[in-house]
Amino acid sequence: MLSLYRGGLAVVYASIIYLVIRRVLSCFVPPDPALRLPYDFATSHAVQVKVLIIPADGRTPFTKVLSTIDVSKAGNADRQLYHVPDMQYSWNTAKGWLYRDLLRFDVKNHENEKLNGCYYGFKSFAVDHLKRNKHAKWGIWGDACIAKMSEERFMARGIRVIKIGKEEKEYKDYNLVYPRYAVYEDVDEALVGTGLWKDILEELKGI
Repeated sequence: MLSLYRGGLAVVYASIIYLVIRRVLSCFVPPDPALRLPYDFATSHAVQVKVLIIPADGRTPFTKVLSTIDVSKAGNADRQLYHVPDMQYSWNTAKGWLYRDLLRFDVKNHENEKLNGCYYGFKSFAVDHLKRNKHAKWGIWGDACIAKMSEERFMARGIRVIKIGKEEKEYKDYNLVYPRYAVYEDVDEALVGTGLWKDILEELKGI
């Protein structure tokens, strides 16, 4: 009986050790390579994304393709997105880039369904280094930028669903590494025509 008892314990211990080892190894399973598509991991996770630029000189807003830049180690509020549109080309001063802020703006039930979604507005508040944006009476200096986020959701452990345009794909990410990276999609040109950008700018200038 004692030998049977010991044998049973050995089986239980072996099963526990097996499960622990399996769980540990699962943490080292590389993420689905397809998930790399929204990013270029060879260049600090930079991507090309079409954003809306609201010029400081009062001109009509226009779309522009910008690269994103890694801000994960910066002390700004936008570090939560890991990478953001690089506005240094416009603000062109160290202080202009340093003194930046952002605002999340969600659009729901818009008459133009293509405009529904989550947006982020980016601005500089470097009052001594940039000209005040003529589209705003106060609160924004230099050009402002509006970017749109891709729709996404999470399912079972390690499964992330990303919607870009009309396509929705599932990606495996057992290490839960990629949820930290913002996924952008191009803004729609209708953002200008409908005047929705004005609503976003109005909120952005208040932060």
